Amino acid sequence: SLDQPSGQLATLFGEAPSRILFTVAKENLQEATLRLEELGLPHRVLGETGGNTLTVLTPDGVLEWEVQELLAAWKRPLREVLDGQA
Repeated sequence: SLDQPSGQLATLFGEAPSRILFTVAKENLQEATLRLEELGLPHRVLGETGGNTLTVLTPDGVLEWEVQELLAAWKRPLREVLDGQA
């Protein structure tokens, strides 16, 4: 069997079966929640979008990145990101 990831990496990148992440406009949140409950689908509000930083709260603490830095890393070749190059 394979070792299962744990901790912060599992929280950020885990791909457990049958999980979907989606966004809903704040004004539609109540309606979306009611619909999910009507369908008997388990769900959880994870946070809000917007702003200049990505902040993730984990049991081990807070992880935070500037959105512009994440965008720049996303645009660079993966080789450079993994090597820590600019």
